[in-house]
Amino acid sequence: MAQTSLALPVITLLICLGGCASHRPCPVSPALDSTKPDHACRVDGCTLGPDFDFAACCDAHDVAYWQGGNAEQRLTADRTFRQCIADRDRTALASVYYRGVRLGGVGWLPTPWRWGFGWNFPRTAARASDACDSETKADAAACPDATPNHERNGPLEWKESHEDNATR
Repeated sequence: MAQTSLALPVITLLICLGGCASHRPCPVSPALDSTKPDHACRVDGCTLGPDFDFAACCDAHDVAYWQGGNAEQRLTADRTFRQCIADRDRTALASVYYRGVRLGGVGWLPTPWRWGFGWNFPRTAARASDACDSETKADAAACPDATPNHERNGPLEWKESHEDNATR
């Protein structure tokens, strides 16, 4: 019972800390896949955790999350993030942070650190498809952002995360 009664205050505190983190402009101009998100690029280090000696890994991950994309791009961004931390001899922390972003960074939650946070929430299919001209709309593979974040990153996301962890 004590664990349950502590869960709500802890979650509330984490959300407040994440929402109140010190944001700063992106350190470099991000390479955009197709369109520029609605909001300016911003980073805040390791959003809900200490930066230790890998703040640059967190900032690069923030840039990927700002841009968003499809589920495969998110998985690639998260794996790159995990490897970046592991390359700094922080293997155990790499695994912890990786699991944190896989579970907490889904695009269908209205958190300030969600996948695709540079876009207004929720991102509609009509707005996402603005990036595709009439020639590429016919080719769904050439226009991966035509699916809204909340539809792209639903239950399939957990399955990918679970399968990825099972192979390690």
